Formats: sequence, structure tokens, C-alpha cells
Amino acid sequence: MCADLFDDAAARLGVARRRVAVVRVEPRDWPDACLGCADEGDVCATVITPGYLVVVAVAGTELEYHTWKQGRTFRFCS
Repeated sequence: MCADLFDDAAARLGVARRRVAVVRVEPRDWPDACLGCADEGDVCATVITPGYLVVVAVAGTELEYHTWKQGRTFRFCS
């Protein structure tokens, strides 16, 4: 899984990276190239994109990320 995802979660929650824990990982087929998490102004190809739903947590606060199948690219979706 992408190490940057853990860095992103730690930065969003203001904690050390080592405190971020994976809660669950589920395979998903996202409806577009933006992994179902388009930001305002994004242009996303409408194509089924295999990937994963990744939920991480710190002290009961969960964050949701969507990844491509390879896991190297992710989008924050909480």
C-alpha cells in the first residue's frame, strides 16, 4: 500500500505516521478515473477503475481513501 497514504492521514490528523492504523481494505470498482472522489473542477474519465477502499484510523477517527488497483495512487474521500 502507498506509504504516502499514511503520511497524508497523519498530516490530516496531526499525529505521527506510526499512529495510523489500517481498519479495513476492500476491493472496489470505482465508477470513474477519479476513483469516485472527484474534487470540484476535476475532469474524470467515466471508466470503471478497479481499486480498493482503504479505511485508516487514529484514536477512533476514521479516514477513507480510494486507491487504484496497484495501490500507488490514492484520493482522500472522507
